[in-house]
Amino acid sequence: MKNVKIILVFAIMLLVTNVFSAIGYETFTVQENEVFTKVLVKVSREFKSLDRIFDIIERNYNNYLGNTGMINNLLNFHLSSNECLNNILIYNDKNEITNTAKAQYNIGAQLFSDNQGAFDNLFGDTYGFSIPVKTDRSYIPVIYITKPIKDSNGRIIGRILMSVDTLKITANISSIISNYDINIVICDNFGTLVYDLDMEEIGRNTLTDPMYKNFTELRELFEKRIIVEKNGEGSYSFYSTGMNQTQKKLVKWNTLEVFGGKLKVCMNSERN
Repeated sequence: MKNVKIILVFAIMLLVTNVFSAIGYETFTVQENEVFTKVLVKVSREFKSLDRIFDIIERNYNNYLGNTGMINNLLNFHLSSNECLNNILIYNDKNEITNTAKAQYNIGAQLFSDNQGAFDNLFGDTYGFSIPVKTDRSYIPVIYITKPIKDSNGRIIGRILMSVDTLKITANISSIISNYDINIVICDNFGTLVYDLDMEEIGRNTLTDPMYKNFTELRELFEKRIIVEKNGEGSYSFYSTGMNQTQKKLVKWNTLEVFGGKLKVCMNSERN
């Protein structure tokens, strides 16, 4: 009787597997899920460390107000303490640099003299992101993150800008996923790709960019699920690695609360 039960259980499992296979149901492996957890921990630590630096600089800026040397030293200290940063500086609402960690940026110079429109969202009342998109594939994208500095009355008296090195983020993520056929994508609440291993896609908006125009399944997944739901799994079709043809991709995501909002960390993998 015991052998009969074992055979029956095995038969049911085989049937379920065949049914899932027939309807195209797939999921990530145990190993891939473990890797994703490691990526989440790594990315969370890196971004939250930047968030803490924002808070420390804002708090000390008010204490050092008027002492340019002390403020620049503060920026230099935090720049050297985080390998993912290219620079930290402070600018005002006239778009003028007032303090900087790197000497090559002249105090009083215009910060966003080139392609000003791409940086409009860096002058708001809260955190802002900007990742300029360029068609030159040799261009290494830079993630700009800003936070306003407010005085005790809540008045904005300056803005902190961090430029984040995408190559460093890539190196840290690749060290975790290098033995697996998966990709990591990070987007904001509006569907803009803050990070992608394919650097040509960084800064593009999954809902509006022409690159995704013909991929309704992808756009709807981001709009109706990834941006909305805290975590989940789904699938969509998009260009395969090398961009030669479309390929089904399985995706899993989770939410990272940082920079006064939410970022979606996604893992995707091509499936046949």
